[in-house]
Amino acid sequence: MGSQLNAEREEQIAFGRRIADALESAQLSQPQLATRSGVQQADISRIERGLGNPTRDTLLKLADALEMRLVLQPEKASRN
Repeated sequence: MGSQLNAEREEQIAFGRRIADALESAQLSQPQLATRSGVQQADISRIERGLGNPTRDTLLKLADALEMRLVLQPEKASRN
């Protein structure tokens, strides 16, 4: 159970890094993304730090504001 939680946490952190990278590429600040997306800046900050658990709607808003597509890609889980 602990390894599954660690894997989920690592995925949240990696996702947050991708959002931060997208912000940098778009030359946007968190407050600017908040204005464009309608997502609170504090929520964006939590997501970037891997602390947020955004809803599908939040992800869609962020993707749209960053002119990106949201792609969910299932992959086979590795069993340790």
